[in-house]
Amino acid sequence: MQRTQHNQPTGHLPRPGAPSAQKKNGGETYSGRGVPAARRRDTASANKIFGRVKGLLEFAVTRGYLSKNPAQSVTMRAEIKRARAKREPFTTAELRKIFQHRHFQEKKWRSTNRHEPYRFWLFPIALMTGARQGEICQLRKVDIVRDEAADLWFFNIDEEFDPRSGQRVRTVKNQNSVRKVPVSQHRIDMGLLDFVDHVRTRELFPELTGKADGIDAAQKWANRFLERCGVHQPSVKTFHGLRHTFVNHLINRGVSAARVGAVTGHLSREEFGAVVELADTYFKGYSPELLKREVIDKLDYADIVAGVHW
Repeated sequence: MQRTQHNQPTGHLPRPGAPSAQKKNGGETYSGRGVPAARRRDTASANKIFGRVKGLLEFAVTRGYLSKNPAQSVTMRAEIKRARAKREPFTTAELRKIFQHRHFQEKKWRSTNRHEPYRFWLFPIALMTGARQGEICQLRKVDIVRDEAADLWFFNIDEEFDPRSGQRVRTVKNQNSVRKVPVSQHRIDMGLLDFVDHVRTRELFPELTGKADGIDAAQKWANRFLERCGVHQPSVKTFHGLRHTFVNHLINRGVSAARVGAVTGHLSREEFGAVVELADTYFKGYSPELLKREVIDKLDYADIVAGVHW
């Protein structure tokens, strides 16, 4: 009987090491060659499905079934190109347009009918921590913590579960996003601690957490504000660009990628493909004291945020 050689199924990604898979910067990049065009999914759909698989594997890691997520450094080639082309950091001139806007300098945000503090704090916190918008919007009063021994304050960014139902009520992007982010002196001078002291609710921004679409509403407002400042470009210069601004600013000042990653949370290849040395960089062992001294205190935004006070 003649043996039949079976070709690789055409509806699957090529296995690592196949001609259409290339090793790059320590990870696998798949181009999709070898799969008939008619059977290929568009990049957005493929990455959405792959994201679910990666999330499942990440769950297996947290439960001890796997020692490492084998999909952590795998991404689609198109996504790397997209990451390079989009979400650019803000220039110094653009940052001045944002923080010297009358919204901050003349406290115009207070003159609206709605007293919503997130409209003041969202931008300064993002600029000086590199935190994601969702992480900032979900902050609680108890998340602003003082380390008495180190004589500093920090944001405690973590997930939260309802003790009665067991349901997750506050989320982070992944387990590597759980971290302690030191508070800069700039934010203290702005009045952050005074603001926190006067908050009478569990959440710092109850105007957001009390709504099903609160975080989405904050994102829409932030990008509308950037439009008013004359610096918004859809998918290129958005609120998320402050995270990239934070990273680029520190890397250019000689701060190590590992320490930047410890402050911003896990730096994934998808998010920072344009900065190769940052991809998949994270280390949990740094103390808040070291991160404040070696990362946060390296920020040089004094002239940018001059005149910005709560």
